[in-house]
Amino acid sequence: MREIFVLPDNRRARSGGNLYNRLLIAALRGEGLRVAAMTVDQALRHAATGRPARYFVDTLLMDVARLRARAGPASQCFLLVHYFPSLMPGSARARAAGRRQEDAAFAAADGFLATSRFTEEQLTARGVRGKPVMRVEPAPTLSLAPSPRTFATCRVLMVANVTPGKGVLDLLQGLDRHLPADCDFSLEIAGLLDHDRAYVERCRRLAERSAALRGRVRWLGALGPAALRRTYARNAIFVSASHIESFGMAIQEARCAGLYVLTLPGGNAASHVTSGSCGEVAPTIDALAARVATLAQDRAMRERLLRRVKAAPAPTWREAARRFLAQLPADGARTA
Repeated sequence: MREIFVLPDNRRARSGGNLYNRLLIAALRGEGLRVAAMTVDQALRHAATGRPARYFVDTLLMDVARLRARAGPASQCFLLVHYFPSLMPGSARARAAGRRQEDAAFAAADGFLATSRFTEEQLTARGVRGKPVMRVEPAPTLSLAPSPRTFATCRVLMVANVTPGKGVLDLLQGLDRHLPADCDFSLEIAGLLDHDRAYVERCRRLAERSAALRGRVRWLGALGPAALRRTYARNAIFVSASHIESFGMAIQEARCAGLYVLTLPGGNAASHVTSGSCGEVAPTIDALAARVATLAQDRAMRERLLRRVKAAPAPTWREAARRFLAQLPADGARTA
């Protein structure tokens, strides 16, 4: 049976989900699996031919029911779970609409590919028992190694597209409240700056008018692998203000690069942190900003924490592909 990943039209855009899809597909092909990537329209045309396939539909699409209706009984339709619309920041109305969308997709799916323990647990809590749930967590998107760290300056890194869900403005507002104007601090933000231009402009304006932040925030934009590797190497502390992370690929990379991680507890983020040895989990964005400010002002504490950090071992995409293959259901008719 052919394996087909059904992906968004903008699958070349830089996002954690798109990187996961692209790198897992490449690794699966490297292991000899016959796998294709298609848009929804391409998958629907393929399904109409009646040729058996196992489809993995990205949750950015949620278009499982239509594909399931078109595919024959020998095919299977899995949902590739990168995120849950009902758990994203937004209005109660938007979350309720997301929940209805999820319910319809979960009912139509024959199985699931979860990208973290958090997503697997969410699926179980939503009552998908009886349907197979594969779990394949990602590997870092680039090779990383720990670098010597400087303790004189509090060098902080955030890797995130500058969007409301990543909490960038909230973090900057917290730093504006807690950070004194005279401490030795820098913040680099690596991520796309064109998803929400109005939001980016609000972030920039705050950083420029704040006495605590002016001249200390660098907007790097989206970086290629070599530039991102250098960015991890020159910083010592990694901060994530994301409201929820289905996995947290940037946090994983920061751990593999040996940075001290400060994060919020949303979703899978806290699973990357062993409190006190490699990082800390703050209960709120304001507490997160306050902790950054404390470390910026207390060099002795900063040095003590950073000397304790040990880089996490980096898994590989080849290992991820082999986990996928080990969990792949046998070819055959629908599983549910």
